[in-house]
Amino acid sequence: MTMKLRDKAHIHILGIAGHAMSGVAMAARELGYKVSGTDEAAYPPVSDRLDAEGITWYREADVTHLEGVDLLVLGGGVAVDHQELVAAQEAGIAIQSYPEFVSTLISTDNRIVVTGTHGKTTTTAFIAWLLESTGRKPDFLIGIQPKNFTRSVRLDGGEVAVLEGDEYRSSRLDTSSKFSHYQAKTAIITSIEMDHPDLFADLAAVRQRFEGLVQNLPEHGLLVYCNDSQIIREVARESKAHAVSYGDDAARWRAVNTQFTSKGIEFDLLHDNEHQGRFIVPLFGEHNVSNATAALAVCLAQGISTEDLQRAAVSFLGASRRFECVSTTDDQITVIDDYAHHPTEVAATLAAAKQHFTGKIYAVFQPHTYSRTQSLLKEYQACFIDADAAYIVDIEGAREAGVSADVTSSALATEPNVHYALDRTELINNLKESMQPGDVLLSMSVNGYQNFAAEISQALN
Repeated sequence: MTMKLRDKAHIHILGIAGHAMSGVAMAARELGYKVSGTDEAAYPPVSDRLDAEGITWYREADVTHLEGVDLLVLGGGVAVDHQELVAAQEAGIAIQSYPEFVSTLISTDNRIVVTGTHGKTTTTAFIAWLLESTGRKPDFLIGIQPKNFTRSVRLDGGEVAVLEGDEYRSSRLDTSSKFSHYQAKTAIITSIEMDHPDLFADLAAVRQRFEGLVQNLPEHGLLVYCNDSQIIREVARESKAHAVSYGDDAARWRAVNTQFTSKGIEFDLLHDNEHQGRFIVPLFGEHNVSNATAALAVCLAQGISTEDLQRAAVSFLGASRRFECVSTTDDQITVIDDYAHHPTEVAATLAAAKQHFTGKIYAVFQPHTYSRTQSLLKEYQACFIDADAAYIVDIEGAREAGVSADVTSSALATEPNVHYALDRTELINNLKESMQPGDVLLSMSVNGYQNFAAEISQALN
């Protein structure tokens, strides 16, 4: 629902303690709106940040929270029978999903939307920093905390906005993809793979969402798409906007002469085989060479010079829990925390560790949701090839918690190097006995597996 909010309107947010939602809450308050919220599943550090910012929010639902509310904003996980939502519907209070609400807060039509099954967060954060470092002061929405900024959402009325756009539903009342609300002028598609089987029946259903994105780009817009994927190439042909490819040897934008160092990646950037410059980026892995190429192509299209981008790229710090090193430079064993949860992401993250480090690679992985684990089981069973030893802990049910499950984590442990880890203490002891100086441990999960990376780093070092 498109609507014009009055000055100082009261916005109440359900699910306010989510990473993106809390950022949206703070951005809305800075724009002059009165903001409150409810979140029964809140936990630190976001809950602490809301308190520090002085935002009024509640841990328990109550219809009295709706007094004076002009607009109710829904997080993606809010149930349709949530008592505050039901009461708002009965009272005729306007309701929006959070991506719909975000779109109303952005004043510019120069919107860069980063989409794809993988790589969205890092690519979005990188573009935001490149724009920021070169004086553009962008609005941005990033799914997790970017390390170059103090917040994950900024909506200050910038002349350009860069938004992380998910294909998943906007809310349980709005099944359209989040990115469909952002009205992209420029879109990046990094990848299209089967994911979110709780929403999409098959890959064709996922593809359909991206087809809609491409078809809605304006003629004067830009599509930057990864040429490595046949599905993406086919989807890109439907664009009436200018479409340019990046990635493989047949792409218009590509990286060559790549080096993988202990501090990141270095590569020469080519456009139509013409050398654009050499870039040093503190990111890791072949997949991030691709992500960085897409980001640079978009920023060059925004009119930023190569020289300015070279200077800005070196100072990029990445995003929280994206190949994030939690050990110190003095530690003998490197521990890395990562958000990887899809089999392709797990494989890419392990491959990156193997490219950048010389020691043995250990992995601790927590699958996310029963439906994803079951749907992609064969892919999970094959994705730990680059690990010298991998340990699979119990599945995080997340939004499926409490449902009857037909799959367990032990089903992933079919290869000799992959083991099911039933007990956390025993797992830590096994790693302490097995790992040697120079080895690398990757902790991969959606929600951090109860801060496992920090715990194991302390135990090992």
